[in-house]
Amino acid sequence: AQGSDRLGSASPQPGAMAAAAAAEMWRSKLGNKYPKKDIEKWDLQLKAELGALRKTGCNMKCFDCGASDATWASPKLGIFICVACSDVHRAAGAHITCVKNFSTYLWGPDEVALMKAVGNTRGRDYYGCGTVLPSDSKNHKVDVCTKKYGTPTVQKTIEAHIASATSQASTGAKVEQPVKVASSALAAPLRAHPPIQFQAAAKAMPAPSNTDWFDELFGPNEILFGSGVKPASRGYPEQAVSQKSATPAVAMDLDDFFDMCKSTQPAPVVTKQAPSRLGNGLDDLIFEDFGKW
Repeated sequence: AQGSDRLGSASPQPGAMAAAAAAEMWRSKLGNKYPKKDIEKWDLQLKAELGALRKTGCNMKCFDCGASDATWASPKLGIFICVACSDVHRAAGAHITCVKNFSTYLWGPDEVALMKAVGNTRGRDYYGCGTVLPSDSKNHKVDVCTKKYGTPTVQKTIEAHIASATSQASTGAKVEQPVKVASSALAAPLRAHPPIQFQAAAKAMPAPSNTDWFDELFGPNEILFGSGVKPASRGYPEQAVSQKSATPAVAMDLDDFFDMCKSTQPAPVVTKQAPSRLGNGLDDLIFEDFGKW
């Protein structure tokens, strides 16, 4: 007896196991079963896809009466309808049609696939263009709904749509997963760009400070008055000021200069002078009292 108690307490009851398995599954209006945890996980994305469909073309108005509040749908027929016509479809029977709204009901991937495949635009090709008025009686609306969607031809079309949506939902990706970035890419250090190098401007060469007046006047590269040419050896760039009618400048023999310096008497200065280009006697003014130094 004790053994049977232990076995009975350890073994789950078949009815309890079946109830637990059924509670974990969710069944769509098209007859397909999915794990309920997956349906709950996909709910936000599936509702977003339905919301985008509702804003497209004829889906914004009721397929049956043309009302603008298409807040319900028939996932079996794949059409968008209003709340009043949803009551009509419910009265017509589940063997013909079924209804769901977009807020309180869970939606399956097969149901959303069928809504994408049909919609109110293609629905007219499958079910006809007959409509009812919002002011018509409910009984009249139910009669029209039954005749419109309950014929064998239409039901075969509906079965084909359900089979296609079921296959698409089972083989295709039900929910798009967000793109994941590899952790190695996030951990990779950023590359530092080399600093921009700026070239300093060339410094201007200072003027020579060891200029000797004697070399300037009598050196081998003396400045020629009136010619505008300075020697390059002193740090000046070779630059010709004027080449028009250049005249020879005043020059003095170095030996005569030394003899003049040794003599107690002023010696005559021998100069070679050419007429000034400007004719203003500049050479005479410079060397007029040269022998008296």
